[in-house]
Amino acid sequence: MRHLLSVALFAASVSSVGCAARFSGELDGAPVPPFSSAALATFESSRGGLMQGLALPGDPCADAVDIITASRAFVAPVSTAADFNERSDALAATLNRVQPEDQWRLAVNVIANIGLEAVNDAIVDLDNTDTDIFVQLQLCKSDGEATMRDGFFDERQDCYQAVDGDIEFTRDGTSSLRLLASEPLTFINQNGAEDGDLAIDIEFTACDAWIDEVVAPSPDNDCFEQCVQNGNWPVSCASNCRRGGGGGEGEGEFVDPPQGEGEA
Repeated sequence: MRHLLSVALFAASVSSVGCAARFSGELDGAPVPPFSSAALATFESSRGGLMQGLALPGDPCADAVDIITASRAFVAPVSTAADFNERSDALAATLNRVQPEDQWRLAVNVIANIGLEAVNDAIVDLDNTDTDIFVQLQLCKSDGEATMRDGFFDERQDCYQAVDGDIEFTRDGTSSLRLLASEPLTFINQNGAEDGDLAIDIEFTACDAWIDEVVAPSPDNDCFEQCVQNGNWPVSCASNCRRGGGGGEGEGEFVDPPQGEGEA
């Protein structure tokens, strides 16, 4: 009865016509606004089956393509400082357009070591590492304009990652994915401290253009291509791979999850 009551209260508190992502609760002492649409990309990666979700204030399907395109150009070889500055400015302009200051973005990775069929109607405990399904859910708020600072690309984001709580999945093949947490999830900030609790209801819809852009062949930087195809945030991939790395944790970047007993 308690679970049914909490679902009813959650639905009543976040209901909004035309919203694809709704939240109840607070992060850093403030509510998170809903998103009108949320894009989905589904493909195989070196991690196994991978589903990525993205929500932004505008059109996340088109914006995901623009972010990858600008990030790929940023990390490509350049011959002059002027060329590099031009590509840096273009990437910053793209990010500032798709997520203006004080606006939010939502990014989700669902990694299924034994195949995406395991996601169908699954319930995942975020605090359990002994699983074949890993979920990385992150909300980031812009606190200023993205720019180059001291040779590094600074997105100016305050990010929060869900670390505890249960998420229920409803999946319709590659066309849609719903994430529901009627009991609030616990989020931590970038310093690892608990910073809020949110109940969520998110409906992602397939974006073919995003999938095509992720897997687009490019000879310029294998590090970047592998990083993006593993589900990492493109801007972090570009920053890390431009420095010759690719394995570090950049702002807004997901990290490889621990591998469970069902590792493919």
